[in-house]
Amino acid sequence: MSGERRKKIPACDYCKAHRVLCYPQADGTACPRCKVKNIQCTTTPVTRRKRRTKEELLKVASALSGNVPPQPEPSTASVASPVNTGAHTLVVHPRNSAFSEPEPVPPSLELPVEIVQDLFQTFCRSPLPTHPTIQVSKLGTIFRLYSWNIRAIPSPDRALIHCIIAYASLLSTNPFIIGPADLETDQFHILTVGLPLKTPTVPDLRPFGFRRESIFRQLWAEALWVANLDGVATRTSKDNAAACWVLSILSHMVLGQGTSAFRSAFIYHIRTLVEATPLYEATEILRYHGYMLVEVLDALASGRNIPYTPSDEDLLVPFTPKPLEQLIDGSLASLKLKPYRFSPSLIHQFASHAIRLARTASDNLTGVAARRRPLNEGFLIQHLATLDVFHSYLIAELGRINMAIESMASLQPEPKTVSYLRHCTHGFVTSWAALIFPVFQVIRDRSIDSLNSFSNRSSLIGTADPDSYLADELYNERLQMHYRHVRKLTTRTALELKDALRNVPIFQKLVEYGEFHLVKWAMFLVDEFDSVDITREQRLDALVCFRDALQLCGFSYADRTGIVDRLNEHIASYSLDDTLLASSRHPSFGVDSYW
Repeated sequence: MSGERRKKIPACDYCKAHRVLCYPQADGTACPRCKVKNIQCTTTPVTRRKRRTKEELLKVASALSGNVPPQPEPSTASVASPVNTGAHTLVVHPRNSAFSEPEPVPPSLELPVEIVQDLFQTFCRSPLPTHPTIQVSKLGTIFRLYSWNIRAIPSPDRALIHCIIAYASLLSTNPFIIGPADLETDQFHILTVGLPLKTPTVPDLRPFGFRRESIFRQLWAEALWVANLDGVATRTSKDNAAACWVLSILSHMVLGQGTSAFRSAFIYHIRTLVEATPLYEATEILRYHGYMLVEVLDALASGRNIPYTPSDEDLLVPFTPKPLEQLIDGSLASLKLKPYRFSPSLIHQFASHAIRLARTASDNLTGVAARRRPLNEGFLIQHLATLDVFHSYLIAELGRINMAIESMASLQPEPKTVSYLRHCTHGFVTSWAALIFPVFQVIRDRSIDSLNSFSNRSSLIGTADPDSYLADELYNERLQMHYRHVRKLTTRTALELKDALRNVPIFQKLVEYGEFHLVKWAMFLVDEFDSVDITREQRLDALVCFRDALQLCGFSYADRTGIVDRLNEHIASYSLDDTLLASSRHPSFGVDSYW
């Protein structure tokens, strides 16, 4: 064996450009990812820069020393240091990271009365008060009782108060939260107007997400400290359940966590409360079912196990859904009925079937245990067929809802029913998207792994068992067939999600959906640029829509993904191609024309 160190084969140009793991082949053939996409696999050699000497580095450091402020020495101890931001003083902990939950700290941030009042009003305008565990009137009474001084509120009420204040700071437009710079007219307008993504020009609000980050993370850290001190995860009550739920929402919205310890504690509290006192009010049961669907799909999207068991669902929502085929027939027959009559059973039917599909997918395909087992092709084929039927039901119901919205669009003022139906449409389509994308991710990853394994075995064909080699080849071909089917389904879903985003009723609903999901779908459109399942115009329209949505969400989150810049690059390249194409068709108007 040679004593020389084996040199690693560099990644191909496609994998480097898309920042994905590459499996370069020693024999010079295409990598598995390029084989799947049927593109030419090329590798550009990297020219290494000459290393600078120690003297050169010292010269550069001394030149920059006058402009760069000294950085504190790293320390393993969790010693808090005050940072003066002009308007208020924050306590920053070294272990805090923008990509993790903050370290809990005792409340130290002094919020003026008018700021607390503004944050509470912001919370009341958000979607969260519709949750069945949150009692807005009770919260308002507590605030007024203690003169809007949240540090004076005793346990057990203070935990939930701190949680909703932290959440409201994500949506606030107050200069105390977002800094002294005022919102411009178009920026403030898009935060308050209906259907914000239908505005002709969507401003880039990402700088505000960075401005609010320090004070938001401080309020979040204080809420965690109060919640842990008051034992909200172990002491069962409706308010503690609400506090656990709000903290889990923060983890999901900011960090993309589908499950968390606080969400598990929330489910435990609700199960205990309902076991003692069953739910009777129809509206309360309906809300529990809707939010249960959201939490189940969040877990599915993150590849975690479903937090609700079938027994939990039966305990909270004792509802037996009809077969999908029967629901489709009923929806198509009711299209002839005018006016449209909304029935709460629609939410129950949709949520029951979506939760069932999510649970079976997690158990057999996308969950942690399922990913460690060989692919169950029989289940995959059956699951895709069921998804097709469920999609037919979704399309039928969306057709009914859209007809109802159009029939009431001319009424002034706009009825509340229209806003409610738009919320339903957005929820239905985003739920459908959450069912599809995890399946695509699993099949894509398995197809790449299979191609890589098959390529390695191909190099040893002389010593391999011919029957085993043939079986692997057939399995790989079937897996590629499944991948093409799922990719086509996912592409169609991306276009449907784009339409749903354009019709999102309010800005707050877009923030609640979360940057995490938007980034995944935007990356799908960027990575699958060679897909034949979508036209060039459709892709460009979808890229613009997701770019605008991410720019709006950046008002609440500090976006460090860089996805907006990548989308802008793709959109610019599309525009450049259009310009060059127009120049080639009309050479007399080109840049080299002679007048």
